[in-house]
Amino acid sequence: MHLIENFKEDLAQMRTIISESSGPSVKSWLSVLRPSVFLKLLKLAISQHISPAQVGLAVGVGVCVGMTPLFGFHLLLCILLGSAFRLNKLVMYLAANISNPVLIPLIVYAEFQLGSLISSGQFESISIEVVNRGVGSWFYQVLTGSLVLGPLVGILLGFGVYFFMIASRARENTETVYDNIRIEIFKAFRKHSRFFAGYVNGKLRFDPVYRDALAVVPKEASILDVGGGVGLFCIYHHLFHLGNPVSKKIVVDWDDERVDLGKKVSNENAWPIRYQSKNAFSDEISGHFDSILLFDVLHYQKKPQQDQLIMELFKNLNPEGVLLIREMNSKHQIKNFFTWLLEKLSIGLSFTKATEVSSRSVNEYVEILVGLGMEVDWQPCARGVFFSNYLIVARKLSS
Repeated sequence: MHLIENFKEDLAQMRTIISESSGPSVKSWLSVLRPSVFLKLLKLAISQHISPAQVGLAVGVGVCVGMTPLFGFHLLLCILLGSAFRLNKLVMYLAANISNPVLIPLIVYAEFQLGSLISSGQFESISIEVVNRGVGSWFYQVLTGSLVLGPLVGILLGFGVYFFMIASRARENTETVYDNIRIEIFKAFRKHSRFFAGYVNGKLRFDPVYRDALAVVPKEASILDVGGGVGLFCIYHHLFHLGNPVSKKIVVDWDDERVDLGKKVSNENAWPIRYQSKNAFSDEISGHFDSILLFDVLHYQKKPQQDQLIMELFKNLNPEGVLLIREMNSKHQIKNFFTWLLEKLSIGLSFTKATEVSSRSVNEYVEILVGLGMEVDWQPCARGVFFSNYLIVARKLSS
């Protein structure tokens, strides 16, 4: 009864679409040939029963149907079974096309041998005698094998599609969260500077350092962002972990204009971030933190000043805390040239308050950090193949 009721319901939906799209001079059943009507019916077929479990089951059942030797009846079986079990018929039929010209010989041979094993307990070689036994003999043998092989392959592919959809939807949900945060930050800065709002939007969209750092910095961590400008990462971290315990977040930068802008926007939105106008290379920084960030800062000073700042910040880091350094890697000379050129343009256009660019290799930074007794890891951190940026994660050991 359920099969008939479900089938009638599906037909009623199709009739509704056809009748609504039929012109006065066209018989309703002929309107199916219209591209617009066909597309509406196709959209209906695509949109029905699309939860991960339903799609996974549709793939599994479709594969079982497609691996039977009932060629010519696969579409009808997909329609009937799809109506009976409320599955996506289009997905089922696509899965049933596993019996395509490329795979049919392999499938039929495997099912023939499996059917022989089930019926006689042994495999059977293909010979003239087997062919002469008639279609009925080998058809029964292939059908028997398909009733075993079909469910096995169907279960495997069905579960594969199910878990793939679960993972894909989780990624989509995460992307939605990131996008919502980016848009919120963009709108907050747009009230004060359309140019800087565009810059912030581009940084959050294309620069991977913020997401990479978000994966390392715990939600309860106290954060010191050295050279953080408007405090983009601290804002990003706060909004991503909204509703969690408020942690101390301090942004230090030598650009008074950016500090003032960040402070103004954070105060307007009640973001709990403190700003300090300081030159970290010459001014003392007080306090202890769980996470300290140095994103694209060190190369604005010569190597001795870089070393000195790293050692000073090491003192501000709590045991088990992390120091995150994002810097260009001079070891990759061609890529590093483009990164260096971008920084020089930024200085030349007065977008960055600095006078020089002094790059070095990631290995040099790692050597300094290991010398301080830190546990160090690093990874590429740049969008595109033309830039040499790396993210270095150094953890201060408790002892």
